[in-house]
Amino acid sequence: MGDFLEGIWQELIVAIIMLVLGYYYGKWKCAKDWNKKKFKDRVVLSLNTVTPVENNKYKLQIRTLMEKNLSDFIQNDQMEKIIKKAISNTKPGKPLLFFSQEDAWYILNSVLNQIVFQFADGIIKKDMGLKVNSQWYTFCLTFEKEEDLLMKKLRIMIIKRELLQNFPDDNSSFVLESYTHNIRIETLRTLKEELRKNPHCFMNVEIYQ
Repeated sequence: MGDFLEGIWQELIVAIIMLVLGYYYGKWKCAKDWNKKKFKDRVVLSLNTVTPVENNKYKLQIRTLMEKNLSDFIQNDQMEKIIKKAISNTKPGKPLLFFSQEDAWYILNSVLNQIVFQFADGIIKKDMGLKVNSQWYTFCLTFEKEEDLLMKKLRIMIIKRELLQNFPDDNSSFVLESYTHNIRIETLRTLKEELRKNPHCFMNVEIYQ
């Protein structure tokens, strides 16, 4: 009986030590991420809109549709590891997360399900025969690492499909809401090229509203 109780106490002490270490590791990691303004454990759904304005200029607008912890968004440990590994392979000017052909569909389909969930009301309205608008969008996963960015996060870039396919390649003038949005323009140009080269890292979704 004594050996049994001793074993329980040993397991309990180990569990307490692991809990304390995990707590302080979490605190240390949060502080480290904050100091670097680099958040690999956060995911942002970012809508990118470009509209023509006068004098042959374009207006870029960036809107956050959702922000969550990555573990809440992707509820699969192995998938999360693959995403974080892809993040580590990005660099300034190369923000797209690359996945193997065999992994890409599963990861992007999980992201698609979360995006569709955000706009579930539109799907129900359509099924009920109510009037809704729909539009096809393209999305991919990115992690921009440019130094001028105020915060570096995992971003799901979502943009109208034809807009990305026809995004201006030249030095067209853009009306920006922030000076850092110049980075997003270059990101979108890069994604346009990557869409041609690596279409398996992108996925289309029809959104009803």
